Amino acid sequence: MADVEFKISSGLKSIIGRDLITNDFVAIFELVKNSFDAQAKKVKVVFELEKKETAAIYIIDSGKGMSAADIRDKWLFVAYSAKKDGEEDKGSRRIYAGSKGVGRFSCDRLGQFLNLQTKAKSESTVNHISVDWGEFEKHPKLEFRNVKIAYFKKDAFELPTTLFKKSSAQGTVLKITGLREYESWTREKLLRLKRSLQKLLDPFVGSDNSRELELICAREIGRDDKIGIPELMINGVIKNNVFDKFSKSSTVIRVTLHDAVAETELIDRGAEIYKTQEDIGEFTAVPFRQCIAV
Repeated sequence: MADVEFKISSGLKSIIGRDLITNDFVAIFELVKNSFDAQAKKVKVVFELEKKETAAIYIIDSGKGMSAADIRDKWLFVAYSAKKDGEEDKGSRRIYAGSKGVGRFSCDRLGQFLNLQTKAKSESTVNHISVDWGEFEKHPKLEFRNVKIAYFKKDAFELPTTLFKKSSAQGTVLKITGLREYESWTREKLLRLKRSLQKLLDPFVGSDNSRELELICAREIGRDDKIGIPELMINGVIKNNVFDKFSKSSTVIRVTLHDAVAETELIDRGAEIYKTQEDIGEFTAVPFRQCIAV
């Protein structure tokens, strides 16, 4: 008996990309999750929407980036997840937001073209990949592995002209062009995206102060200036204020652990009722804060 093997059509790209990533919000959500999983302390989601022919979406992070080997053995390895396999940050006990190995295809949902720029701290140049997702759709019998992806190196990151120059020794920049739903990116949709991205941030004040997520859209700066209400503005650092709003109408017990001291506060509808501190010994290694609403 002779063995046989599967062949993989290039059409698989659409099945695990646009067919599974149900909308633009999910796509951007997945890409930002990947940035935080890559240990990024700062992530910027940048929209350039002034003209359709030059429109672009950027996801820019300060994470650990990827080496040329990472691109070859991980990013280009379809459906492989180093996070799920235990190879990502080996020995770490971190919990990852994503581990399916398909988040990279979120880019296809947003636009036809992807330019990925990434640099690991150990490398001196920036790795670039250019993908035209349309190449996977030319013929249903074309095999996935036969679609060629352009790879090259450059000395520096290429960023939007409205943004500062990236001086970080590492990180990743995704530039998505040929937007599939350019006309849909209204101010109202950008506000809904902002609310969606809030879910990636810890609502407990002070427990996640090392993670920053910012939304930038130059087209909306003028209207933001006129409105002046943070909740109704597009541009700026995104914060999850759901717990702040909830705590104003309920009773909260807040416990903060810092420098071997446990501080307990009882707050009723925004007013402090009781506070106490207690020495809990030297086993506390890192600052920690938790809140319970009752």
